[in-house]
Amino acid sequence: MQKKLYFLFIIICWGTVQMFLLKKLGIETGLEAKKYIDEADYFLQHKTFSQPKYLFYSTLIFVNIFSKLIGTKSIGVYIFQVLLNGLSTVYFYKFIFINTRCRTTAFIGVLLLIFCIPAQEWTTRLYTESIFLSIILILNYLLFDDRKNSFYKNSLILLVVVILVLTRPTGILFIPIILLYYGNLLKKNVYILIFSFIAVLIFIPLLNCVMQGKGELDFMKPFIEEHIICGVSTTAGPNTNIILPQNGNTIQGIVYYIINNPSHFAQLSAKKIIAFFGLQRSYYSSPHNLFLAIYFYPLYVLGIFGSVLLKKKKNNSLLFYFSCTILVFTTSVILTCDDWHNRFLLPILPLVFFLSALAIRKVAEVFMNPIANK
Repeated sequence: MQKKLYFLFIIICWGTVQMFLLKKLGIETGLEAKKYIDEADYFLQHKTFSQPKYLFYSTLIFVNIFSKLIGTKSIGVYIFQVLLNGLSTVYFYKFIFINTRCRTTAFIGVLLLIFCIPAQEWTTRLYTESIFLSIILILNYLLFDDRKNSFYKNSLILLVVVILVLTRPTGILFIPIILLYYGNLLKKNVYILIFSFIAVLIFIPLLNCVMQGKGELDFMKPFIEEHIICGVSTTAGPNTNIILPQNGNTIQGIVYYIINNPSHFAQLSAKKIIAFFGLQRSYYSSPHNLFLAIYFYPLYVLGIFGSVLLKKKKNNSLLFYFSCTILVFTTSVILTCDDWHNRFLLPILPLVFFLSALAIRKVAEVFMNPIANK
């Protein structure tokens, strides 16, 4: 009975939030969404992408293509994103329950996700973020599903990772994360080293391939023009005082820059980390920045407390996975730049909600027990 009531309340909350966002924001088909809609038209006409980089956005492009073919167009893409969002919300609930065996904790965690408007509003924008976040939530569940590892389960995880890579270029960051996770499961440091080596062999050539897209994928530009937020230079022009390699837009080029400009790299890194986790933007209104601070900063504190609780539960594999994910995505921002609308934080948010739910449950127990005993 309790389980049914939880799910009923979750469905009501989720539906209410989605209807509110649709009514308030409508379906965004302009700006970045137009790029994917136009690319779908191009693919239908030429049977190929206009640029190789669009392979790494092809999930949304093919959703657009399918929607055009069946005549639903943008509405079909929106419906797909909302349904996938709903499915992934269910899997997020299951993910928390599997790792805590507590429905109340899962309930708290999933409500934090549902009422996180900065994450949920992407369902109304036909960008890649909504699909990307939904698939991450499904991947998290698959990794920690309490069924034993099998060829079928591992194949499904591999398929989901491939879809992530084809949804956004940052999906490739899950390659080292997943390999490190599997290496850690084997409980020996030598396996972590072996899997790390395999990750490097796969990750570096793939990332170099992505980086050849130039434009927004020019990874050296943020260092040369000192971007904290992507596309926004904080200097009057290119910084001529830093030492750069001849071919900078490669992993090797970034390593060369870091080695030869450690002070410059450290200063930029600190500013990017503050922007990444601080979420504040000068172009946001004061109420908007205040909302972000009120909503997220307490969750960060609760998340730290929750990580301590998770450590006490001796769920080391989950804590290791969380640590790898946070480290890899934070490093990716350090090595590039932060996003205008905080969307690079999306892969980390479910982990924050999970840890916060653990802490909230514990705090509630501490305060409720004395009341119950009176």
